[in-house]
Amino acid sequence: MPPHYRPERPAEQVIWISPGRPHPRNTSSAAVAHELAGLAVITQIGLAVWDTAPGEPYDLAVEVDAASAAAQAHGLSRFHLVGFPLAQPSR
Repeated sequence: MPPHYRPERPAEQVIWISPGRPHPRNTSSAAVAHELAGLAVITQIGLAVWDTAPGEPYDLAVEVDAASAAAQAHGLSRFHLVGFPLAQPSR
C-alpha cells in the first residue's frame, strides 16, 4: 500500500477516458490504479467518438454524456474525470 494510504477515508472514484477503446490491460491506467490502490477506484471508458455512426453529430457534449452515463452505470454521484490527448507523431 502507498505510504499515504488513509483507511478512514473512502476511495475516490475516477473515470478514466482512454483515447481508444477501453482495455483491461491498459498499462497507464493499470499503473495509476496500482499506485493509488486504496485511495482511488478507476473506471476506464473509451472516447465516445468511436461509437458514433458516420454522419452522426459529434461534439464535446457527446463525450460529457458518455462520462455521465458511465458514472450512472457504476452508481457514482461524484467522481474525478481523467483524460489525455493522443500524442501526435513528429514529422
